[in-house]
Amino acid sequence: MKLSMQKKKKLTGLLFVSPWIIGFLTLVAYPLSRTIFFSFHNVSYGIRSGWRYNWVGWENYDRILFQDIDFVIALQDFFCGYLISGTRDHRLIRDYRHAIEPKNPW
Repeated sequence: MKLSMQKKKKLTGLLFVSPWIIGFLTLVAYPLSRTIFFSFHNVSYGIRSGWRYNWVGWENYDRILFQDIDFVIALQDFFCGYLISGTRDHRLIRDYRHAIEPKNPW
């Protein structure tokens, strides 16, 4: 079977991209979809019954956002810490770039 040059290029491109696609699907897309699925269910495990998924809908989100004050405080702490460390990291990168850039002689 003889392939045209255009088909060879497409096949080569697909071969180069396929590890990324496989990695994305197995390491990002599947875990994210399972997490979203679990967030709308109460999950339990029984020795005889195995995994059981009971649909609760938005109940879990209602509980953590409006009833559990510890979660809201932890979320605020996370975002405040992220903003503080994010600005610090940004300054470090800026200072590093400034140090390695060649100086303008004139």
